Amino acid sequence: MGVVPSIRAAAPVTTPTQSLPEFEVEITLDDWADALLAVHEEAQARQRRRILTVFLPVIWGLTLLGIVSEYATAGGRRSIAGFFGDLEKLSLMPAGIFLGIITAGALVAWATRLWRLRRAIRNDLRADFRQPLRIRYRIDEDGVASDEGVRSGVVPWHWYARLAESDRCLVLVASRVEEPTVIPKRGLDPALLRELRSWCGLIGDTTRPSVKGELPARANALRLSYVLGAADYAAVTWRAQELPKARWQRAKGFLILFAILSLIAPLLFVFGWVVDPYRLPLDVALPLFIDMFGDLFWMPALAVAVLLGLLWLAQRPLRRRSSQAWGRHFAEQARPGTIQAAIDEDGIATRHDGATARFSWASFEGFERTSTHVFLPLARGLAIPLSLTILDAPAIARIEALAAAHGLPRKVTT
Repeated sequence: MGVVPSIRAAAPVTTPTQSLPEFEVEITLDDWADALLAVHEEAQARQRRRILTVFLPVIWGLTLLGIVSEYATAGGRRSIAGFFGDLEKLSLMPAGIFLGIITAGALVAWATRLWRLRRAIRNDLRADFRQPLRIRYRIDEDGVASDEGVRSGVVPWHWYARLAESDRCLVLVASRVEEPTVIPKRGLDPALLRELRSWCGLIGDTTRPSVKGELPARANALRLSYVLGAADYAAVTWRAQELPKARWQRAKGFLILFAILSLIAPLLFVFGWVVDPYRLPLDVALPLFIDMFGDLFWMPALAVAVLLGLLWLAQRPLRRRSSQAWGRHFAEQARPGTIQAAIDEDGIATRHDGATARFSWASFEGFERTSTHVFLPLARGLAIPLSLTILDAPAIARIEALAAAHGLPRKVTT
């Protein structure tokens, strides 16, 4: 099995004829990475194709245009026949080396894109999978019921778009922006796997009745009814961008970009020396090259530092606008319908378009309040956002008190 498993669509299935017994699985970080690769499979395939069908042709075209332009400005004959007639007289080695380096880099990027995405997923979620995630599943005509201990729920079949399968697991991919359902194959009986695939024939089935009525909760539960809009998704996106890990990634990216851009001028001089047939000997050129760092190369490095500094100052308002754009995008992609929630001493219960979920207070990682929302962060980078427009002061105080009573850390930002 390779480093990046193949994700393939499951074979056609038929409607099941018998119910499945409950079963328990252990989900590892590699299983979850498989699932997220399956979720983003189509988008990643498009990105990989663009490397070969857009990026490389553009680079080659611009390079060839530069060669023709240089030939014309140097007094070459202004005709296609004249250009090709003088082609053997042109020094094409620098352009050839440049295109070779760029093409090799693009091919490496194309070949390793899924590996790099998998590595990024593992780095982001490593803390959430220090131990395998144990989930108990029950699958029937109502959908997929799961129980992680601290959180449980039922996802109806019409929430899913397709079944994908890797060497490690079955992945039920949601039709909107929700988490996938991951079922590792390890330790499961082959007959059970066949029945699982058969049950997945109900994916997309909208004929099953949805659970209705009041959410089960204590009599004194705080009950809410709301719809997540663009402002809510923008707030979720902004919160994710402001996490310590995201801030460190941005700072590291700026430092790497500074190092790369600052080295362009020295590398161009090295490149010119390598392709120059009349170049100075190395023992003469090297001291001159070192002296140029103090005489010349510091100026483009300073310019790069100033430009990146200005960009760093501008990136916060730019990210704010970006989060608003992503908020509108996610709102368009989100599942329609009203979310019902009940909050009490046992946790939070929700219902949305036939799906139900129950989160005990032990499943949350804190209580966060901003100028617009209350966030209750969960594992795997998730969070429940509650807009202050649906919460009055007593409701906010009660949620905060319940979180504090269960030992959740409190964070307030503006």
